[in-house]
Amino acid sequence: MRSPTPAVVVAAAAALLASLAAGCDSPSASTPTSVAPSAANLRLTPSTITVGEAVSLSGRVDVTDADGDFATLHLEMTDPGGTVGALSLAIPNPSQLTAAEVPFSLDLTPAEAGAHVLAAWVEDATGQLSPRVTATVTAVAAVEPDLTSPPKVERVVFDPKTVTVGVEAVLAGTVDVSDPDGDAAALYVQVQGPGGTTGPEVVVPVDLAGATKATVSFSYPFTASASGSHTLRFHAVDATEKESSPASGLFTASTPLPSAPVVSALALDQTAITPGVAVTLTGTVHVSDDNGDAATLVVRLDPPLGSAPPDVTAAIDLGGATAGTVAFEVAIASPVAGTYGVDVWALDAGNRRSNTVSGEVVASATAPVVSALSVQPQSVLVDVETTLSGTVTASDPTGDLAAVTLRILAPGGAVAVADVDVPLAVSGDVHAFSLPFTPTETGTWLLEARASDEEGATSAARTAELTVHDLSQVNDACAATGTDCTGEGFCYNVVASTCEYITSRGLSLDACADVPEDTVVPTCVSSISDLSSPWAATDANCDFVQYWSNPTDFPIDCRCPDASLEDRCVRPYNLPAATSFGDGPRVRDLATTVHLYNGPIIGREWFVPAGWSTFNKPDQTIIFAIDIDTGARRRVSGAYVDPQLGTTVLGAGPELVNVLDMKLGGDGQLYAMGGRSDIAPPKVWRIDPATGDRTLLFDEETADEATLCPNGSTLAGRKTVQMVPEGWAMDADGHHYFAVIGTPGPSIVRMAPDFSSCSYLTRVTDTPSTTLTDNVGTGYDIVQFDFRAFEIAGGSLFAVSDTKLIEVSLADGHRTLRSNAKEVGGLGAGPINAEGLGHRWSRWDAERDVLWTVGLSGGSLAVVVDLDSGDRTAWPCWHPTLGLRAACDNVGIALVPGPLNFGGFAIDPAPPHDLVFAHDMFSIVRYEVKTGNAYILSL
Repeated sequence: MRSPTPAVVVAAAAALLASLAAGCDSPSASTPTSVAPSAANLRLTPSTITVGEAVSLSGRVDVTDADGDFATLHLEMTDPGGTVGALSLAIPNPSQLTAAEVPFSLDLTPAEAGAHVLAAWVEDATGQLSPRVTATVTAVAAVEPDLTSPPKVERVVFDPKTVTVGVEAVLAGTVDVSDPDGDAAALYVQVQGPGGTTGPEVVVPVDLAGATKATVSFSYPFTASASGSHTLRFHAVDATEKESSPASGLFTASTPLPSAPVVSALALDQTAITPGVAVTLTGTVHVSDDNGDAATLVVRLDPPLGSAPPDVTAAIDLGGATAGTVAFEVAIASPVAGTYGVDVWALDAGNRRSNTVSGEVVASATAPVVSALSVQPQSVLVDVETTLSGTVTASDPTGDLAAVTLRILAPGGAVAVADVDVPLAVSGDVHAFSLPFTPTETGTWLLEARASDEEGATSAARTAELTVHDLSQVNDACAATGTDCTGEGFCYNVVASTCEYITSRGLSLDACADVPEDTVVPTCVSSISDLSSPWAATDANCDFVQYWSNPTDFPIDCRCPDASLEDRCVRPYNLPAATSFGDGPRVRDLATTVHLYNGPIIGREWFVPAGWSTFNKPDQTIIFAIDIDTGARRRVSGAYVDPQLGTTVLGAGPELVNVLDMKLGGDGQLYAMGGRSDIAPPKVWRIDPATGDRTLLFDEETADEATLCPNGSTLAGRKTVQMVPEGWAMDADGHHYFAVIGTPGPSIVRMAPDFSSCSYLTRVTDTPSTTLTDNVGTGYDIVQFDFRAFEIAGGSLFAVSDTKLIEVSLADGHRTLRSNAKEVGGLGAGPINAEGLGHRWSRWDAERDVLWTVGLSGGSLAVVVDLDSGDRTAWPCWHPTLGLRAACDNVGIALVPGPLNFGGFAIDPAPPHDLVFAHDMFSIVRYEVKTGNAYILSL
């Protein structure tokens, strides 16, 4: 062998013996001695090497010897020139094995091209030799670099990956540029947007400084004009104008989201209260919102100890402006000593949250207190000056009471008469006042009293109601009751449920003409709050105490038995086909077979897919936008049947196939998911809500298997997971989550926003014939049924599995059982088995701090779950004001007959956050949670 001499190394005895194949035999007493060994199956790796480059050859040879005394391996390498190098190496065999696979390695640097032949043979302890075996390694000449080749562009890295339409961004990063002849001269950068639009081309000089590769930095200012996916393209050019193949990276331009509201200038009307004395904290805060859609003010009280009470909300009305001052109040039934924190923030119509402003109120026995307030009269006439007279009982534990003030608040909370001082009594705590007052509108006004001490501590407010009436509403029958009147036929200071209450609501008093004083007459009180409603004076309001003491804000009260004949209260399926509520095209007119499924509320419209089928047009979908205030309908995207034109398609793009659910993406686009059935491979479309144009983003049936998650199956057939539409969700970053059925077991997979990759979020393997034997995600693993009814909230995905509600962390796939309705004694109290949880939809209700689960094939089922306790309450029995049973037997009858099935379900984002259901396949029913009332909104 030519220099350098090859070194041959035989594996150590322990390693060798460990690698010997099982079943090799040791010599027995009858084995003949002095038997010659044999060698076979010599193999070398690699089989091709390069001249002048050092290489380590790995080799193996099979050795057999009947008497088990093989001892030495001989190696001999002959190069193309005939030069021979030889080496002999001992083979350890302490166990006298009769067969072995002997490994060795050989370092070699070939000096010339051609065949290098290695011969190997074995010698035993008695000097007997085996026949030679050979193997060939071919040395080839090194390939000279092609100095005429063009440059290459590789490894693109840049940020940001998301930009805002109309706002300039600077895309900056690095690109690796290589060129064998080192003459790469320039890097060209350009954006290609949706529809073939392009941005300016930026040229970056490239200097390889004598090398063949360098990392080039670039900076690309860009202002996107359209939302969607954009491509940042690169190519390099050398000094001879040879051009590289292009390289690219993707980024997304999104339409700017509306800005969140901003709160500031928190002002608390009292900063000191008395322990043990009930108080209503009042204050104001300044709210601004560039979009003018600030909707809800939230006030959270943080007590010194104990659990915090529920948040208090108030509607925000900026009167069409973008900023204004909003008043609020928070009741504390029995304050404890210490400091109460007050946090205030605002939400807009899209539930975007503002910053938080905070204040403090101290409950101290040293603060002044107003313990009583009396006033006469309590009922006055609008636009008539009246002198209010009465007393304020105020004291201070430290004896430094400084002032007692009164002010009057109008029905909307605005200050009408501010800070009128009450003369302090010379002695004692009772301070008399006389206050002129001319109310400017009807309704309930408040007289408010506060006390302050010399240190500036202010008491809690104590209030008295002033009812302001319009004389035209007064009925002479009121005087016949013998109550105290003004002489002008106006009554006051009577039992609220008789004359005064009736007149304040503008109702007829004929039925109350002979009512004795201090007698409650439920038949005289309407169950409809809005007395301008056409149903307020009809049988569609109730004569039961349960109803008039809990009046509905809906225009009709379908809880009332006498309302059963009103069209708005009848099951939609039982109404004549021509009956319609709400303007616009009707769902019922699409076909004989129609289904309304689920979608998001955007603004005041519910975007709902309507599936329809005919004999020659199966599995069609048209997207409706339904106004959840008026019931008006309009078409957005998809196919429908025009009476004169036949099948008509609204919006461009591929057809929508049986869309079941939709989400609103962060880019303002609708994302629709559907399939031929609940267990068919899903498809996902992107839909522009403004134009109705559609793009098919994903179809599992045609997707590249490399982009799908493996199922690990060891059986013939499908090797990727089978995803199903019954469980689907999107997170804030656009990732898609799907339920999996079949192999490898109950699982949820997460797909990239562009569907280019798939990973398991969580997996509970229960299929024997799979290589995926490990679970993904820790925690609760007694899961036997597929996941469905997905909802994402607070960094977790909530899913129903048969009768179990499971929370899955989006961060690590950890599973937590939140409620188990499988049997009595499971986690959480409430209904069990098939009625224990809704099967199709889940929705987080931030207002009530519960999760709604909805949907039952062939029935009506909505169950709310308290995530802390796991307790379940079946709709319509769940009711925070009336209790669990009060609303059950007398729910709005529009929802009682007929199944909801898997129809859509949504929560109104605006207070009081009523529910809307897709009922009887083709109608929309509103449900008032606080009363249990429901009526047909759109048909």
